[in-house]
Order: sequence, then structure tokens, then C-alpha cells
Amino acid sequence: PSVVIFPNHHALLIALEVTAPFGQGRTLYAWHSDDDGVTWGAPVALDQGSQVTNGHDTDGPWLARGANGSVIASWGSYDTQVDTTLLKTMVASISHDEGKTWTHPTLVGPSNSQVNDGQPALLSNGRAIVAFNLEESSILPQPLVADVWTSVSIDDGRSWTAHALANVTSSKWPRLASTN
Repeated sequence: PSVVIFPNHHALLIALEVTAPFGQGRTLYAWHSDDDGVTWGAPVALDQGSQVTNGHDTDGPWLARGANGSVIASWGSYDTQVDTTLLKTMVASISHDEGKTWTHPTLVGPSNSQVNDGQPALLSNGRAIVAFNLEESSILPQPLVADVWTSVSIDDGRSWTAHALANVTSSKWPRLASTN
């Protein structure tokens, strides 16, 4: 799960709900709270009906808060029933009302790659950015060499730039910070 707190003491939680045995049905939900997380509203599905997520298994989710009630969620999705190499798709969705409604999830990184750890940020200029690991080899076992890549959206997450190499050395678990 991942949580953000807004300046007005509202809170947002996103987490997976398992609806079937492991690897056969998971949905990513968001819950909103108006009282510092004491009580929570009804869940809102982030990945329901999406063409870019398959709902079988998920890497993440991660949340980042922007200005004026905006928030971005990113997660990796893969189908363990079909793909035993754990090739994932990194996606993101944006909300402008503290997580009550969300944009349709869109592809952030390359599809069907060894993509993981997609840390999002919303910048004060309205841009969204997701940093993620893209592994040079999708063949297990370890060790895998991972480089940090980024994608940027300037249109509210409807489209993303081609991923760009941000780090040419081996790295894991990229993190972003924004001073909104």
C-alpha cells in the first residue's frame, strides 16, 4: 500500500485487493479520507477495464502528491499465469480531486519488459514524471543489471515521452522528490 496526506488533512490510500487466488485476480483501489485517515470512503478502482493493465499481479503501487489536490499513482502489471519471465508493463494514472476520480491508466515505460520500481512525481509546472528500473536482461536468475530511466507527461498523463536513460550505472529502487 501507499499513502499521501494533503495539506487539508485529507488522506489517500491505494492498495491491492486480492479477488482470487494469488496471480489470478487483483484490482488496484484507492480510498479517500476526509478525517486524517480515521475513516475511509468507498474504494475506487484505478485499473478496472484498462487495456494496459491485466489485473493479475502488481509491482507497487506508488503515490506522489502534487499541488491543489493532484496526485499520481504508478504501478507495474504482469500476468504470472501467462508469462513466467515476469515481463511487466509500467503504467500511471492521475487524479485532480485527491483521488476521488482518476484518469485512465496509460503506458509509461516500454511494454513487456523487465520494468519495475516506478516512482512518480508531479512537478509544479504541471508535468508528471515517473522514474523506473529497466533491467538489461529479463532472463532469471539473478544477478540482473538495472538502469534508471524516466518518462515525462506534459498532457495530464494522456501520453508519455519515450523513456530516457537517467543513470548508466547499475541501480535499484529510484526515488523522486518534488517541492510542491
